Amino acid sequence: MMRRGVLIAAGAAAVVGVAVATVVAAALWRVPLAQALLDRAIAELDIPGARATVQRLAVDRLRAVDLVAGERAELAIESVEIEFAIPELLRGRIDRLAVDGPTLRLDVRAGAAPFGSLQPLVDRARRDGGSDEAEPRAGGLPAVELNDARIAAETPYGPASLALDGAYGGRRAGDPTLRLDGRLSSDWARLDARLSATGDPQGSAEARIAISDGAVELPGDLLRIRRLSGDLDLRVAEGRPQSGEGELAADGLAVAGTPFDRAEAGFALSRDRAELSARLASDDDSFALSLDGRAEALDAAPEVGLELTATIGEAAPLWALGRPPWPRGGRGRIALAAAGQLPGLPRLTADPAAWLAWLAEGALSGTATAEVSRLALSGAPAEAEAEASLDLDAAWADGGLRLATRRENRLAASGLSAEDLTAYGLPADLAAE
Repeated sequence: MMRRGVLIAAGAAAVVGVAVATVVAAALWRVPLAQALLDRAIAELDIPGARATVQRLAVDRLRAVDLVAGERAELAIESVEIEFAIPELLRGRIDRLAVDGPTLRLDVRAGAAPFGSLQPLVDRARRDGGSDEAEPRAGGLPAVELNDARIAAETPYGPASLALDGAYGGRRAGDPTLRLDGRLSSDWARLDARLSATGDPQGSAEARIAISDGAVELPGDLLRIRRLSGDLDLRVAEGRPQSGEGELAADGLAVAGTPFDRAEAGFALSRDRAELSARLASDDDSFALSLDGRAEALDAAPEVGLELTATIGEAAPLWALGRPPWPRGGRGRIALAAAGQLPGLPRLTADPAAWLAWLAEGALSGTATAEVSRLALSGAPAEAEAEASLDLDAAWADGGLRLATRRENRLAASGLSAEDLTAYGLPADLAAE
């Protein structure tokens, strides 16, 4: 959602920037003429419901107020002020952009167009957005201020509001420092977050994200987090990660009615090695999950390893979600271990397809073990029990997964009749012990 907040400033700059350039070309510095030229520029942009009022025009700045876009005012901005020097403006550059009181209204419910009447414009901008390799504009970006911004969203769980304030040092300040503060508030979630970063157009940057005072409570006991906190530090050079570390912790967590003592995840990154860990355990030990991962030789073709173990028992509400013939009770365990090699890391990108293509080129192999014990089978006599184990060899190569049994697998049951076996789709003459 932070990226959508930055789009508010970018959209305002596009509308007012066209008008400023037109005014300069006309070489007449009068507000009525500037207003007429601004109206014409907005009309040429073909933005539904767009309008704005020029409040002040001088030789070094322009101030516009009451900017609106969208048939239902999906984007509204109290004021935009642009500072410039005439020689720089003639070359298409401005010194400072201040955006005050922007509000963006979104609808992220199923089947809705998130940006309302502005959705076709957003889709067109995405299609025409250009390549990640585009050259940065000569002279750099202007200083930018974002004050009292708000994203008002309709979500499946009710309304939510994200308040944003931020600043970018820009070319004139000689300090490409970014600061962005956000606070999410709703009946079902709250979150305070701060992003601070420095960087350059060549793809080098240092960033820190801090999360505090977070909480979530979704309807129907789907998810509850009493307190969410964490931080992330990352350094990137030429578009590639160099070092970083982070952690995220959730206290008072409950998922689908299952209470957990604590959930935590962390990672550490250096130029040639990365480590990841995650732990989750319920208060009554009816569910536990642990994950450990590593990657070495990140600057070449990474060698990776992964271990995952999960256990679940009948006391976990997650177990009760199963429907017959899901067993009434018992305990299960899954263990996965894999190792292999991936191709060299791509440049950082927000395109999911690029990361999926990168994973598809890797080669991994490992083992999977699944065990269940003391299963109380639905519809079977109370004294009937079953247990089973399954061991597999797994291999991922050429974008496909291949599985093969690793040893003789076992299914054992007691207290079952031929009719019980038939009800579970098993042969009536299946040998049982």
